[in-house]
This record gives sequence, C-alpha cells and structure tokens, in this order.
Amino acid sequence: MSILTGIALVLGLGTILVLTIVGNVLVCLSVILVRKLRKPQNYLLVSLAVSDLFVALFVMPFAIIYEVNEAVWPLSFSLCDVWVSGEHGLYFWAFFGHNE
Repeated sequence: MSILTGIALVLGLGTILVLTIVGNVLVCLSVILVRKLRKPQNYLLVSLAVSDLFVALFVMPFAIIYEVNEAVWPLSFSLCDVWVSGEHGLYFWAFFGHNE
C-alpha cells in the first residue's frame, strides 16, 4: 500500500469513526434533553445508539489499525483476542439485545 493510499484510508475511516461517535452522542443527548422525546419508543433508539457508540469506541479504532497494516495485526495476540471478543459481543448486543 502506498503512502497516499494509507493516508486516504486513515482519513476516510477516521471520518466515519468521528461521525459515528458524534451522531450517536447527539441521538442520546436529544432524547435526554428534549422532554417530548422521552417516550418508551425512543428508549430503543437510545439503546441502539449506545451500543453503536461502544462499537465506535472499542471496535472501530482497532479495525482501522488492522486495515492500515494491510490485514496484519500489529498489536499483541491477547489484545487481538479481546478485540475479537468485544466485537462479537457488542454486535450480539446491538442485534439481539433489543427484543423486548
């Protein structure tokens, strides 16, 4: 991978990461601050936003590192295990934790 490709990849994925964090924080804040939005149906949206926020904070940065290093894990193997476990656990929470 060339330097320009790596920079473009970091900028693109970093932008997606920042927009994901900002967007989900705005969803949570809007439901918290606007009294008309404090309804049970919006609690599901907040729950989804929180799970997506956890993915953005704990999974996406490691995915960016992995992609920039051309699918080679540069960190310790134990951290790789934690990342993969966290990734699957958070996705499970996001998809199946909202069935009530």
